[in-house]
Amino acid sequence: MKSVDEPRLREIVGEKNIKSDPSDLYIYGSDSSVHHAMPWVIVKPDTTLQVQQIMEYANQALIPVTPRGGGSGMCGQTVPIQGGIILDMKGMNRILEINMPDVYCRVEPGVVDDDLNMALKPYGVFYPPTPASSRIATIGGEIANNASGVRSVKYGATRDAVLGMKVVMPDGSLVNLGARTRVEASGYQLHKLMVGSEGTLGIVVEATLSFVPIPEFRCMGIANFDSLQDAGEAIGSIMGSGAIPSMLELVDSIAIKAVNKTMNLGLKEVAAALIFEADGMVKEAVDYEINKMKRICERHHGKDLHSSYDPKERAKIFLGRKKLFPALSKYDDNLSSTSLADDMAVPYSKMAEMAEKIHEVAKKKQYYHDGLRPLRVGLHAHQNTDGHKTCRPMAVRQKSHY
Repeated sequence: MKSVDEPRLREIVGEKNIKSDPSDLYIYGSDSSVHHAMPWVIVKPDTTLQVQQIMEYANQALIPVTPRGGGSGMCGQTVPIQGGIILDMKGMNRILEINMPDVYCRVEPGVVDDDLNMALKPYGVFYPPTPASSRIATIGGEIANNASGVRSVKYGATRDAVLGMKVVMPDGSLVNLGARTRVEASGYQLHKLMVGSEGTLGIVVEATLSFVPIPEFRCMGIANFDSLQDAGEAIGSIMGSGAIPSMLELVDSIAIKAVNKTMNLGLKEVAAALIFEADGMVKEAVDYEINKMKRICERHHGKDLHSSYDPKERAKIFLGRKKLFPALSKYDDNLSSTSLADDMAVPYSKMAEMAEKIHEVAKKKQYYHDGLRPLRVGLHAHQNTDGHKTCRPMAVRQKSHY
């Protein structure tokens, strides 16, 4: 392990913003995944200049640097596998500008997603890529991982909302990428390249983001299916019909059983359930989209169809999906759970086939399967209470977005 010049780093960020106690290093050695590796030191900058100076020093000393936001990632992106410096960006958490006429806001990377949306709400707008971990996920981390959420099927992922950014390069230099407009007439769109680069190309120190109006109306529906194949084909048909869902989620029988056991929801234990939603400014338009999706579900043998505009009823419909991940740990009292998450994508028309294949492979390899969406696959490895490891197919959930 190379030695880190802590006095030099203290000169840059101050005594309170550097940590090297073993207990702190251990905590910062993991995120929400199963991976862990100890950093050598934790540094907490709160200005762009400090980030530049830290990177300049680390580049000269050949010390690895791992930028970190809220630590909510599930694939180990912020785990310092090679040791080195953890760059905790949460201190750079200022919302710099909300520009309504030009429809953008400028924020620092440590701004928490929910905090940004709270600031935008009085203006009647919201930042849509919000992931499930929005109460702790930071904008910088979402940019690094091209984060997406349940409504990305309509509004897109993080890459679709990023207009521009300021980035500190590995040598400490500062570059401006993108613009503050939705259209760029010339040049490479290098800011798009940065989104999803997981900190390998540079460190985002400021982002310019677009936002959209908060819809006046939102209606959510659910359809049950006796066949996972039928539910998957319904998704492809919905997307191919020209319908514009704001949410489209599939939850399979194992997931339903898990949430029923954990929360006593009383959901019908069918092969799969499809949760769909439409939103907009005109109720008649939302009705049109919901009814179109209902008819498609019925054509694919969907049953027990139900929809509602009522916020409490919508929350009830979505509760099982929202609480799915923690519920899976209670699926079998004789097993403990460890999650392994990764990302993948398939065309809408292949979703039914993918769902069946994932179950087939999971059963063959003896995995509990947490979830399936076009951009995420999660596997749960379980361990019996007697210490014997075993895995079985766990659950499938699908979300359509690109």
